[in-house]
Amino acid sequence: MKLIVSCSELVQTVIEAEKAGICFYERLSEVMRSTKARDLFARIGEEEQQHVCELERLSHAADGYHPTQMCAGVSPEEYSAYLRALLEGRLFTDERTCRQMARNTWDEAAAAQLACTFEKEIILFLYEVRRFVPEAEQLAVDRLLEAGYTHLRLLHALGESQRP
Repeated sequence: MKLIVSCSELVQTVIEAEKAGICFYERLSEVMRSTKARDLFARIGEEEQQHVCELERLSHAADGYHPTQMCAGVSPEEYSAYLRALLEGRLFTDERTCRQMARNTWDEAAAAQLACTFEKEIILFLYEVRRFVPEAEQLAVDRLLEAGYTHLRLLHALGESQRP
């Protein structure tokens, strides 16, 4: 059976999520009280813009590519259902929603926690995108994953620094 979710659909979802994240981080950088939080959110927002460019390039490189390996022991139907659940269950669905979420988040610890959730979603999406791109493009996905790991680590540390 052919997968229901295409590479371009999956990559486009990550691009849309990254664009929503840019709005989220930009808004957080405007409303946070501490310079440390404002600077971190602004920096991550700028890096997300670079990720969108890289993902758009990957989208073109992966056109027509079909993964040779999915999850071991999982049927194409089950894997498609898993991908569909990922795509439909994401928290950061659009730019307007993200702006509103940021607008309602004044507390740095809560903002950091919400941002960690976003980064976890992106990491999970990228992990799946890696299966959908040709081997020559997997290093680009690995770089994006590393950036996500770094963002998650920095955001977690920001949240922890706000705890009593």
